[in-house]
Amino acid sequence: MVQHRCSNCGESGHKRISCVLPLVTPVRYNRCNNCGETGHRADNCTNTKLPIEQLAELLGRPVSQVRVLRVQKDATVKRGPRACRACGVLGHTARTCGRTALETKQLAAVRQVKYMNSEKGRATHRVKRLRKYGLDEQAVRTLVASQDNKCAICGTVFEAESGYQHGPHIDHDHVTLVVRGALCGPCNRGLGSFRDNPTYCINAAEYLRKVRS
Repeated sequence: MVQHRCSNCGESGHKRISCVLPLVTPVRYNRCNNCGETGHRADNCTNTKLPIEQLAELLGRPVSQVRVLRVQKDATVKRGPRACRACGVLGHTARTCGRTALETKQLAAVRQVKYMNSEKGRATHRVKRLRKYGLDEQAVRTLVASQDNKCAICGTVFEAESGYQHGPHIDHDHVTLVVRGALCGPCNRGLGSFRDNPTYCINAAEYLRKVRS
């Protein structure tokens, strides 16, 4: 039977995960994937490349795996250094960033708003929203064309397919999610304000006729 050797203490008969001694990070895990030295990462390495065979021996990894790491490092150099995911500043990583958790959350919220206001963010949000109703862009065009490109309630002509005020809004049943038609923004919000209750809509129409007469 093959005896496993612990990578933490070097003794056989158990694995690193069950070792009773304090876990120590092997030096090979702290080495740069470019030059093999310690103290920095491959993304920030400015030293000469170490031959793959020697680097594989230092890292304790197969040559094929080290070759993949080297390719990833070269790709990183071509696209430039990565920015910190916590604050967006170059020169450090999120692990060593000095921002607090609250500042990181606030920055993430700002990035989310910026993304949702971008063209790509709006397009992605629209695709996800239509997918919830079992529709796609072609199905929306067919629905709008069946209504002569007009709102089903007030008859307003849709000026654009993606506009907030004058573009088509998909009206659906909030319980079954069944699509009922395409409305303009004000009419769609109006139905929501009346809680999709026909009686409220009729009462509102009679009220307006009464006060205008």
